[in-house]
Amino acid sequence: MQVFLALGSNIGNRQKHLYTALSKLRRIASLKDTSFLYDTKAMYEENQSRFLNAVCKVETDMSPSDLLYACKRIEKEMGREKTYRMGPRVIDVDILFYGNDVVKINKVEGFDDLTIPHQRIAERGFVLKPMCDIAPDYVHPVTKKTVREMLSAVDAKDCIRVLPLPNGEVLNLQDRLLIMGILNVTPDSFSDGGKWNSLDSAVSHALQLIDEGADLLDIGGESTRPGAAAISVDEEIRRVIPVIRALREAGVRVPISVDTYHSEVARRAVEAGADLVNDISAGENDPAMLPFLAEAAVPVVLMHKRGNAVTMDKMTRYDDVVHEVADYCRQRADVLMQMGAPRWNIIVDPGLGFAKNTEQNCQLVKEIPRFNQVTGNMPLLIAASRKRFVGEITKVTKAEDRVMGTAAISMYSAEHGAQMVRVHDVKATKQVLDMYYGIVHPFDVFCINRGRGTHGFQNYFYWNQMDFVKSTIAAHPVVVFGKSYCPYCHKALRYLSQTGCHYLNINLDERPDGAEIQSALASLTGRRTVPNVFINQQSIGGGDDTEYLYRTGELQKLVQGL
Repeated sequence: MQVFLALGSNIGNRQKHLYTALSKLRRIASLKDTSFLYDTKAMYEENQSRFLNAVCKVETDMSPSDLLYACKRIEKEMGREKTYRMGPRVIDVDILFYGNDVVKINKVEGFDDLTIPHQRIAERGFVLKPMCDIAPDYVHPVTKKTVREMLSAVDAKDCIRVLPLPNGEVLNLQDRLLIMGILNVTPDSFSDGGKWNSLDSAVSHALQLIDEGADLLDIGGESTRPGAAAISVDEEIRRVIPVIRALREAGVRVPISVDTYHSEVARRAVEAGADLVNDISAGENDPAMLPFLAEAAVPVVLMHKRGNAVTMDKMTRYDDVVHEVADYCRQRADVLMQMGAPRWNIIVDPGLGFAKNTEQNCQLVKEIPRFNQVTGNMPLLIAASRKRFVGEITKVTKAEDRVMGTAAISMYSAEHGAQMVRVHDVKATKQVLDMYYGIVHPFDVFCINRGRGTHGFQNYFYWNQMDFVKSTIAAHPVVVFGKSYCPYCHKALRYLSQTGCHYLNINLDERPDGAEIQSALASLTGRRTVPNVFINQQSIGGGDDTEYLYRTGELQKLVQGL
């Protein structure tokens, strides 16, 4: 029987709990598919941490009651404790659909009544959105509506697609194009070979990329430029692993990707602190790579290429380059998922410049929406930085001078559906993207102050559920802090910084520690802060006052006048 299960966690390392649940489910059923992963606000009981939610499809011979018992046993084994209804939990495994059957059983083995399809599915965006990833046309056996139709009837804007990292953090894949900064520790890369060969210079450049706005780093020890010679695994390890280790020892928390197609290098890199693997061969160069990735449960970039560095320029014949490259990426993702890796861990890369000519590279960028349609909307990485085709179009000979051409591709990628760009010139890329987002997402205001407004901001989920706050969060907000700023805001700041917020700090110059708080805000968020102001000598509260000022546009006028 084909069964759909919902998974959720909001305690501890949420993604680790989801991986554990999948592993345990494989012991009782055949896992067929998984959705992408979503960071969602708590529903019903909102005074709790955000969830990670996913849906999986399994096949089982178990009866509905036996399956329920098995799911509850998994929850118990993982340490779920009964607190209060709809409260926080280490893991939640719910039966959504059991084939096309309609099931109603009272008090199963001491548990609550079992009703299938799940009674609340039609109101839960955090269930419908992930299920739409893998079964959008599945028809509810009672309402006769498809999953896609049910999703269109609910508000799922706060279901944010994310990339989970081994340390428990997540990368927001939805609100803003992520910048992957390139760190080549090679003597022969096409544009920066030999610049960062020493450990000190590599670490220094990595810190510079982070300061310039890199969301993650990609560290590579072997050049893949056309004509480059391959190196041994031992040499690649010698170049790459010390850099990763040194960055982690220096306290760098930015996610680190290792650019390698060798499973042993990937394994050693993950042990040293890398968070994901960027494999230009999509697991084809080393048969051990995909099994390692499935077992290690780390995210991976699967790239399309043909041939090798010596032969690829002669392998550029395609009937439909967009469809063929996207279909290849989808097939490689399917192979990895069949080995047990969840869909949410996979990113695809069309491999610009790898066995593609200038026209084909441009077509792949131009048709990002069609590419995404073929892959099933897999997260997409575009890596065009300083490449030869950029120079051919812009008539720029030196690779290091191809900054503006690369930036144009980054902006186009942001507009048309990519989630990540891999670039050498992080500062320029971030400036271009900041300007782009400033245009398409005009400044809006989200104001907090004392009482519920600031100490209560530690429970920012409360705010995030209000319609007017949802719209401001979605509109690139300015966050306003008042007199009673407190350390409990840190978690909320961290969340908001992922959305690309700017910050307005009210009234801090009345406090002896105002400058310190201003500095702390900048340090915590990595975002621009604007000068302190005092709004009409009044406290702007977090409830009706804020909503009134928001709706009447007074706060927007204030910010525009700064």
